[in-house]
This record gives sequence, C-alpha cells and structure tokens, in this order.
Amino acid sequence: MYFGGVDVEELADKYGTPLIVTDENIVRENYRAYVRAFSEFKDEISSVYDVDICYAVKANGSIAILRILAQEGAGADVVSGCELKAAMLAGIPSDKIIFNGNAKTDDELRLAVETGVLLCLDSLDEAEALSEIAHGLQLPSSDQPSSDQPSLPVERERVHVAVRVNPDISVKTHPKIATALKNSKFGIPAADIFNTFRRISLMKLIKLRGIHCHIGSQILDVSVFQEAAEKMLRIASSLQREYDIDFVDIGGGLGIKYSEDDVQPTPHDLADALKAAFRVAKLRRPVKLVLEPGRSIVGNASILLTKVQSVKRTAERNFAAVDAGFNILIRPAMYGAYHEIIPASCMRTDAENNRTDEFEEYTIVGPLCESGDVLGEHRKLPRLKRGEILVIMNVGAYGLSMSSQYNMRPRCAEVLVCNGKTELIRERETFGDLIRHQIIPPRLLKKLHDCSTCMGFND
Repeated sequence: MYFGGVDVEELADKYGTPLIVTDENIVRENYRAYVRAFSEFKDEISSVYDVDICYAVKANGSIAILRILAQEGAGADVVSGCELKAAMLAGIPSDKIIFNGNAKTDDELRLAVETGVLLCLDSLDEAEALSEIAHGLQLPSSDQPSSDQPSLPVERERVHVAVRVNPDISVKTHPKIATALKNSKFGIPAADIFNTFRRISLMKLIKLRGIHCHIGSQILDVSVFQEAAEKMLRIASSLQREYDIDFVDIGGGLGIKYSEDDVQPTPHDLADALKAAFRVAKLRRPVKLVLEPGRSIVGNASILLTKVQSVKRTAERNFAAVDAGFNILIRPAMYGAYHEIIPASCMRTDAENNRTDEFEEYTIVGPLCESGDVLGEHRKLPRLKRGEILVIMNVGAYGLSMSSQYNMRPRCAEVLVCNGKTELIRERETFGDLIRHQIIPPRLLKKLHDCSTCMGFND
C-alpha cells in the first residue's frame, strides 16, 4: 500500500509504530476545494461582501499542518490560548483568527486582547470579565502617568467580539458532538440574544461585530446548515436595526466518509445550501460569511500505522492486538466511531506475502488496560500474524489532537509525505517526556536508588 507516493511498510520500518502519516497534498486540496466552492459566493449573493475560511485548529493542531494552511491563506478558529499561539506561530495573522470556547480564562482573554484577535463570547459573565480586562489594558490618556502594563493595539482601541448563538437545531450525529441543542453548554439561547447584545453594548471597550453558531460535527446532511443559516440570518437582520453587525459565522461540522455507508457532502454542496439561505434573507446591510471547517480539511489526510503484537483465537472471537490504542485514536472508544482497517500488504499478490485467500473476522484491540480499548469489531481481514502492519484510515481529525499518555505510553511520531518524499514533523515521545514536568519533593529523595545507569535509561 502506498500513501502520498510512499510504501507504508517502509515508513513503519524507518520510523517505527504506531505512526501517523499525513499527505500534504490532500490537506492543500481539501482547503482549495472550499476556496473554489465559495470563490463566487459574494458575486452571486449581494448580501455577502466577503467569505473567510477559518480552519478549526482543534481538529488537528500540528504546527506543520497549520503552516501548510497558512500558506494557502486560511484563517483559524481557536479554542484555547495555546491554539491561538500555535496559529500565530504558524504564520496565520491575528486579523484572521477567531477565538471561540465557553470557558476562557482571564489569561486567555488578556492574550486575545493583546493580540487583537476577534473574540466570540459565550456568556454575559465572559463579556463582563473581558470588559474588566480591557479596561486594565487600555492606552493611557495624556493626563495619566505612563504604565508598564501592556495596552490595546492602537488600531483596536476596542475589543471586537461576536456572540455565540445557540439556535436549538437537532442534527443527525453522535450526541457528544451535537453542539446546538437546547440543553447544550454552548452559546446564548436565541430568545435571549437581544437582551445580551443590549447589555454588552453598554461596555465601552467592546465593539459588537457579529454572531456565531456551531451546530455540531461529522454532519452529512447539508440541509441542517441551511436551517441554521436561515435562523442566524433572521437574527442578524433584526440586530442590524440597532447594531453594526457585519459578519455571520456559521461554524464548521461538515462530515467526511468513514465507511461505505457514508455519503460525503462536498464544499460545493455546503455552498449551495448557504446560498439558498441567503437568497431568502432580508439583511439590512451586507455581511461577511465565516466558515470554520476542520474535519473536512484534515480528516482523510492522515493514516495510522500500527503493528500486530499478537493474534488470539478463541471460541467467541479472534483478537488482533496492536501497539496503538485509544491513547492514539480515541474516536472508536469515545464515540463508537468507525475507521476502516486494512493490512498494509493488501495490495501484494499472495505469492509475495505467502498468503492464501482465507479471510477471518477479527476484533482489533489496543494494548491499554481497558476493556474499551477497541479500534474495530467484526472486521473481515486476511489471516493475520504477529508483526503485520495494519493501516487505520482517516485519522487526521481528532486523532493526535485527542491523544493521551494513558498507561504511560508515549505519543507516537508523525510523518509528512509529499510526492514520494517524507519528513518527520513530530518526534516520538520518550520516557523522559512522560516525566519531564514531574517533581519528587526533596524529602522523598532519601535512599532513592539511581536506576538510570543500571537499567540503561538514556532519556
């Protein structure tokens, strides 16, 4: 099997397993598909003056991938201070970054003010905290003594914000990634949005710019995006009577094909659905449309290579135990998500790998001490053996970004492939990385045996 022009078994031999492999060309093409789909949007829809595509960093925060998208001209949707720093480190300008999230700390609010990114407010509490922080950072007036405190950027004497709306829309996806239901923790209920705007508008250092929503993830039916957009545009039209609302952010959530049963919508499908919503909207002034795709940019751009450590056949089922578990890919355990799993040698002839045509049904399990550490059940595969490399497809979104060090298992390495060439973009963690920030109090160090030499530790 080849991926990005490279033999994946050679990659496993060179870099070890588990290993994430990302194809740069797929990332670029997925982003460009959005650019093409929305390139004529503002020409066809008079109420839209521009379209911004802000990649959802939570899907995959690899600095190399962020750099690729920065080169393509993408903005960024971030949900933490570190995601904001990563996006800026990768070269995404602050005026193309939107800071979302429902529980921003004071430090994160302060960072957003200092960098000049647009903040999406999730509650009145957050707005009041932001107002207090902005007052503490404002530029000193001529009759005030100078201060060593940081100040607001000169061109942004007020903090530009949006307000997240909960439009109460049900989508066909896993309940844990449906984010616009009435009982969701995210956003202001649509019925309360006008009162929220009135109260925020009284805060002198905050400028209301727009509204935002995000209805969920892995959505394969674009009609729900149209429904959400129609609700958001009705709200925007009413708000424009009193406020200078100049952008509407409909979030992300476009799904990808994980199984044969999935019918994957395209960015063109999404564009058509949103055009239908805008054509019936009665906006008083044109707005910018903002999109926040994540999974549909990176989901199918990465594979996970994992090695079979043992095959166990029982009366109940056959198990293939591999060296990657939910510490590397948690989606199957957390969401019951399906990922296709195939042998790396599936493209070879029987003569080359000494296989018969015999297929067996396997449960693919990881090495963790959890019964739920299952990557796939009821998978029909050629008869497996120890040492075989399996390929888990479509792990680019919410794979490494949701990984952990459970059971003290280091996170895996990551390789970027492009036109047959490979580059390491994430080193495999070591034992030293696992304990780097741990501290043994001095009183516990007495008579502690130094095992670093006798056990051959070198990291």
